[in-house]
Amino acid sequence: MVRNPYTVDSVKGNTMVIREARLIFRGVRYFDTLPDAIVDDPNGRKLTFRWSEKKQRWQESPAGSYPRVAEFGEWDYQPYLD
Repeated sequence: MVRNPYTVDSVKGNTMVIREARLIFRGVRYFDTLPDAIVDDPNGRKLTFRWSEKKQRWQESPAGSYPRVAEFGEWDYQPYLD
């Protein structure tokens, strides 16, 4: 259930480019610390997603064996807690 916040940068046809949002931590950051704020980062890392007709969802392109899948709504962050 790892979740990383991104902002939609552009959509053209069946291709969507998203960019990573910035996490703000005001105190000490441990492996399970949640951010105090999430803000848009115009210089964030960009990813490309494509619309999958077969699965009816936006997924990472090029798709590997386990592509990331886009969920839309408010920014959300959940660290990897293994």
